[in-house]
Amino acid sequence: MNKQSTFVGTARPLAIACALLISGVASQAQVSLSGANGVAVKSPSGSVITGFSNDGSVTIPSLGTTGGYVFTDSTGKLSVGAGPTGPVGATGAVGATGVTGASGAEGPTGATGATGVLGPTGATGATGQVGPTGATGATGLIGPTGLTGATGAVGATGQTGATGATGATGATGVVGAAGPTGPSGSVGATGATGTPGTPGTPGAAGSLGPTGSVGTQGPTGPAGAVGPTGPAGVSAEVYGNGSSGALTVSSSANWDTNPINSTLQYTSFSVSAGVTLTVPSGLIIRVNGGVSIAGTIVVAASPSDDKGIAGTEAGLDNGNTSAVQSGGRARLNTMLARTLVNPGAAGGGIGPYRLANGALANAAGGGTLVIAASGAISVGASGVIRANGASSAPIVPNVSVGGGGGGGGVIVLASRTSVTNNGTLQATGGKGADALAGAAGGSASGGGGGGFVNLLAPAVVQGTTSVGGGPAGTGLNTAHGYGAGGGGSAGNGGNSGGASNAATAGTAGVVLTTTVDPSNLFIGSAGLR
Repeated sequence: MNKQSTFVGTARPLAIACALLISGVASQAQVSLSGANGVAVKSPSGSVITGFSNDGSVTIPSLGTTGGYVFTDSTGKLSVGAGPTGPVGATGAVGATGVTGASGAEGPTGATGATGVLGPTGATGATGQVGPTGATGATGLIGPTGLTGATGAVGATGQTGATGATGATGATGVVGAAGPTGPSGSVGATGATGTPGTPGTPGAAGSLGPTGSVGTQGPTGPAGAVGPTGPAGVSAEVYGNGSSGALTVSSSANWDTNPINSTLQYTSFSVSAGVTLTVPSGLIIRVNGGVSIAGTIVVAASPSDDKGIAGTEAGLDNGNTSAVQSGGRARLNTMLARTLVNPGAAGGGIGPYRLANGALANAAGGGTLVIAASGAISVGASGVIRANGASSAPIVPNVSVGGGGGGGGVIVLASRTSVTNNGTLQATGGKGADALAGAAGGSASGGGGGGFVNLLAPAVVQGTTSVGGGPAGTGLNTAHGYGAGGGGSAGNGGNSGGASNAATAGTAGVVLTTTVDPSNLFIGSAGLR
């Protein structure tokens, strides 16, 4: 560590001068006399390095007026600089508070702070006044007569009638034989009375007198209380006996191509979300409980190769350029349709399509499905039941004739409790084939008619239902016809196009909702054909 010395007061000029000479500064510095003031040591440029005053004080310019430190290294060379910081002096007295300055200009508004935590819920307000009673709804239909209640308790016994008149007294019985006479006693005191003789045998009882007249009947006792109405009888043939147990379809299945071994009489029935269940046309699922549909049920095509539930078949053209072929015509009577809960297997009519070799490749009509449940039927938001007619195959040059779309199918949901549809029920018509220009092609064909959806329960929420007619094929063929009408259903099938006529779409089908217990409608019900 370097030695250090402090020069603040006076020093011996000769000693300092010697030190400077020892450090080698003298070889570069110059010394000049300053007259009566002392000696000054300057650098070659003329700057004062050190001054020696006559009064013995030494001035080192780099220390300034406030003093400092002079350091020496191992060679004796001097250097100057600030010394170590002295100890902190005692804190001075606090000065008097200055006059408050003028307020500064208002700064810009800060960014809005984050929303504070939601405060606790306020106390519940007082209950509002009860609103006026709504108008009484229309009287519902009279339900079926319940079973006869149990017989009431027997009324109290009526008062006893008056006693009949006393019958005539019977004849007196025969007097028994007299006992023997005792011997005459001596005249004198009267003898003791003899023992009475044995009583004679009683005479036979007289005949019974006639019965007196019947007294007046007492008043009828009060009627017993009427027993509670018994539940309406429900045939097991409507909702099944539950012998198939509970069923949840949790993975996709095709009962049309892979039939299951079951009579379809469930205690509960559900289809999970994301699952597709394909069922054959004409199927009736009976559930003695509730139904929940969150997945998709697809009804296979109607097995019918004709008009289905429509009134007429769709027309098929064999080449007449001026002929327009009619679609199948609907015949559904909505009054009758409300009671038809068992449509049978035949659904929408076919859209005709024939190949040159005579083979048929018709667009099939939609199939039919009935779900009957004693509990609630619920179609969830992701649930779908689909019974759509098929769209036609495209025209094949010089090979095919026709190409109408198939008619929509039939969906029946019937419940003793409720039907709620928050998903989608579809029974739409299929699309007709587009025209193919030229001699090898054909005219456009009509779309299939829309199908039929029937919802029956004491409470019904229809939700989204789609029974639209199928779109027509597009384009014209001015060379010849060969088009076909669309299959009919609850809506009409569309007509085919011609040389100058565009094909037409099928018309919409029918959706019916009826608030009723449908149980009795299944007994002896007829189909739609």
